[in-house]
Amino acid sequence: MEKLAGAEPSSLESIKNDFEEYLKEFCTENNIKDQYDIYPAMWNAALTYICQNTFKANPSILAMPKNINNAYNLEAVDYILDIYAYECFIHNQEISVVGFHLFSGMSLDTIYSLNNSNKRCVVYKDLQGNVISNLTVSRLKEGEYVKELSTKGADIFKKLKLFSEESLTALMKDRRNNPMKYLPILNRRFGWNLPGVSRETFGKTALTAADLPKLGTELDENGAQLPRLEACETLNNSDTI
Repeated sequence: MEKLAGAEPSSLESIKNDFEEYLKEFCTENNIKDQYDIYPAMWNAALTYICQNTFKANPSILAMPKNINNAYNLEAVDYILDIYAYECFIHNQEISVVGFHLFSGMSLDTIYSLNNSNKRCVVYKDLQGNVISNLTVSRLKEGEYVKELSTKGADIFKKLKLFSEESLTALMKDRRNNPMKYLPILNRRFGWNLPGVSRETFGKTALTAADLPKLGTELDENGAQLPRLEACETLNNSDTI
């Protein structure tokens, strides 16, 4: 699957239109009569086709300003995530990490690493404090913009996870579908209907013996020490999306 002959390289601003145009071309080439009724496997193939003609054809679309450390511009990643989610919603398709990987061309390891809240990323702002794009930064000189640490990566992954759950919920509620096709997936990935487990506590870990010395203490009414539990860490269930 190569770049279409004569096609112009995409830009971030044209991605939404490009998505729809390349999807039409994919459907035509594969004799798909209704782009709103595509089998999930064919939808994944369409995402790959779109990626080859957009992000693979022009890697600078998602590149960090000035190609710093070959990193991704997370503002651009957030922008295309919204486009991917919108297209999945209107085409009745599941939103998933794998799907976003196929569309964006970002590796699965890179997408999952966004969920590492300890790895703060750099964002660029103008002197008025507004986040600016990679194109804008490339035109500025040192001193005309500032770099700040941000949790943007973790925020993007959280949004992707929420979109994924919502897309499955919508498919389950669709009266044309059998809800039992989607409920087991929601059970496994998001803790729906687990016996004896509430949605609020799903994904939390029990403390180990090694954690006990870290606990603070409080006194009960008789002056005895009571363990004071810190907030439990949340399991990384990102690999199930």
